[in-house]
Amino acid sequence: IPGAREAELALQQRGVLCVPDIIASAGGVICAAVELRGGDEHQAFGAIEAKIRANTIELMTLIARGAEPREAADRMALARIEEAATYHRAF
Repeated sequence: IPGAREAELALQQRGVLCVPDIIASAGGVICAAVELRGGDEHQAFGAIEAKIRANTIELMTLIARGAEPREAADRMALARIEEAATYHRAF
């Protein structure tokens, strides 16, 4: 999105934390994964709460160590992609 990076930096300079969308808006993907495994609505909401909470805590830890929010979220995503690439799945 044009200007999004600048907007995030402007808010950060004012002391406003922006949780990047790949962290805050993951509920739909998490729900789909639960449903794919046969889970119900209650299980989906529980998984969404647990995973977004854990991801936000991880994000905040990285920010506390000096990373910018977007940089931290990108690092988290790349680490998970790299881990997933090591899996071998037979069909």
